[in-house]
Amino acid sequence: MASASVLQPVKESGWRRGFANLLRKENGEWWRTRRWWTQSLIWLLTINGLLAFLIWVLPTIAPEEEIGTIEILVAFVQVMTQFPMFAVIVIAQGALIGEKQSGTAAWIMSAPVSRSAFILAKLVANSIGFFVTIILVQGLVAYVQISLYGGGPLPLAPYLALLALLSLYLFFYLALTLMLGAFFDTRGPVLGIAISVAIASMLGISSLFASFLPWIVLVLPDSIPGLLTLLVQGEPLPDVWPIPIILMSAYSLLFVALAIWRFRREEF
Repeated sequence: MASASVLQPVKESGWRRGFANLLRKENGEWWRTRRWWTQSLIWLLTINGLLAFLIWVLPTIAPEEEIGTIEILVAFVQVMTQFPMFAVIVIAQGALIGEKQSGTAAWIMSAPVSRSAFILAKLVANSIGFFVTIILVQGLVAYVQISLYGGGPLPLAPYLALLALLSLYLFFYLALTLMLGAFFDTRGPVLGIAISVAIASMLGISSLFASFLPWIVLVLPDSIPGLLTLLVQGEPLPDVWPIPIILMSAYSLLFVALAIWRFRREEF
């Protein structure tokens, strides 16, 4: 109920009714608390800490282990596609389930706000929060580190494309988790399903079973890390490279639509 102090009367109609107000509240969960700097610090130590070890420490203790810029970029991609999505899942599952269990969602729904705005405010605020703390901050620090190591700035356009694909990859898990939070009332199924998808993607289940389960490539996002690796290695992308990106974008939008559809039928 503490949210009442940050909710203010606004004039909006239709699906946008209450959106600005709710977005202000959700942004406050990131930028008026310790979350933004703790997440930034955690991933600074995890992601850029690993890069710093490979770039500045490893050559001093094992000078025979020469690591090229491409190998550093591949390591960056591997870390970014194997760990941050778990933070997205854990934080996002509480965004909806926590408010449903505490009664905050029911209290907010008693006000003149639309249920679509409720879901979209959480989606937008968390997208901005994760983008800034994981993609923007870590991407900028990594760019500086790798450029210094390579003796010159990395080509900017491919690097921005890399960050854009990483953003889409994390957005997929955010949308998936919010959708699951709309369908379930407890954290167990939400965490279990979302983490299972993440682990399956990490293990490359899609590629492993594609020979006899060809449909599985349509439900797992593990093609994106492969595209990212090819991108940073400067190798030609396969002719079908747009398909994983289109599919992941489509699934993300579908998850958002299903979250709104289900939450509009929620009884409080």
